[in-house]
Amino acid sequence: MRNVDAIAALEEKVRREAQEQKERDAESARLMRPPPTPPPPEKITLSVAIMAHPSRRAWVEEILERTGLGEDRVAWDTDGIRWHTGRRAWELIDPDASHGVVLQDDVLPCLDLIPGMEKALEYVPPRTSVSLFYGAPREIPSAAERRWAPDRVRTAQRAIEERASWVVLPSLTWGPAFVVPTDVIPSMLEWCDTRTYPEYDKRVGRYVVDILHWPCWHPWPSPVEHRGTESLCDHGHCYAYQFLGADVSALEVDWSGPVIWHEHVRWRE
Repeated sequence: MRNVDAIAALEEKVRREAQEQKERDAESARLMRPPPTPPPPEKITLSVAIMAHPSRRAWVEEILERTGLGEDRVAWDTDGIRWHTGRRAWELIDPDASHGVVLQDDVLPCLDLIPGMEKALEYVPPRTSVSLFYGAPREIPSAAERRWAPDRVRTAQRAIEERASWVVLPSLTWGPAFVVPTDVIPSMLEWCDTRTYPEYDKRVGRYVVDILHWPCWHPWPSPVEHRGTESLCDHGHCYAYQFLGADVSALEVDWSGPVIWHEHVRWRE
């Protein structure tokens, strides 16, 4: 009788584990599916939030002043975990806007950043990501940067030579000011929660390229600069390859010019 009970218990354990694995596989498959595509927005509207460290309050106050935002748009770091701060910033984005952007606390925006980018986004496909910052190589690059920096420089030089309005790269490279359509934010956050690497921008960037299969557009010149200081994440400082200017309005720029496509971009709208 004991053997019969033991066998029955073992069979029940195997059945239960198989069911749990089936549920895990189903959940994993669900997370790997992109969200449904809604109709294109009738009007481009941009909702903005800031992810910030308390040590940079003065910079945050300047961003708020330059953009006209209130402090209710700031997600402050409370535990030193970058993803937690970035996630809470994305949760501040108005879902009724067509697009959302999270600014990091060390950006210096040009004038009229929000209305200017609403105007600029009219010239990009409705289903893509946008980075408002295109960086120049760091003085002391990481091993990874040494691999990809040369072709980023070549692409930037083409943008200068051809007086481009946009540069399109295969994926997110720099995360100080990242834009996505608001409808993908819930699924993006849910997927990013399952990642274990600490980098906030790597999480959102991998979601966009691995799940949505979108490239990353960059307005040229960059409408935000990365302030001149060492990173809180210990990966050195990176300036914009070409900054629009702190005293220049994004509303004064013609964003309808040429588009420079990186040779490795696989998805062209």
